[in-house]
Amino acid sequence: MWQVMGQPVPFTLVEMGAGQGLIAADLLCYVRSHPNFFAALEYVIVEKAIALVAEQQQRLQNFVKWGHLHWSTLEEIELDSIVGCCFSNELVDAFPVQRVVIANNTLQEIYVSIQESLSSNPFAEVIAAPSTPPLNGIL
Repeated sequence: MWQVMGQPVPFTLVEMGAGQGLIAADLLCYVRSHPNFFAALEYVIVEKAIALVAEQQQRLQNFVKWGHLHWSTLEEIELDSIVGCCFSNELVDAFPVQRVVIANNTLQEIYVSIQESLSSNPFAEVIAAPSTPPLNGIL
């Protein structure tokens, strides 16, 4: 992406929800072997969990010394200030969601329920009225 964009300096990678910092460590180790890209790179980690920030900082301490790696909140990142890429791995998977369908022109929610049967899988999807009032007002 850095090459496609014309090799901008700085090129910012914003990783949201970096977990233990494993992707950051792997990526930064790889990029270190590409000196021009490594010199252009600004790596920003957005992480809310204090314990994970501590783990990331310990794992990535050699890159912190490099000076192009830091932690930030989304609020601290100015609008239109990123030339680069924002990414995450499995962050969205951690968000609570509600699955819905429209049946007979009515919004219905899909739940997971336990069925008592001889099946090896006791879980089943059930379609019923929405569980929360905000969903009720959508249609």
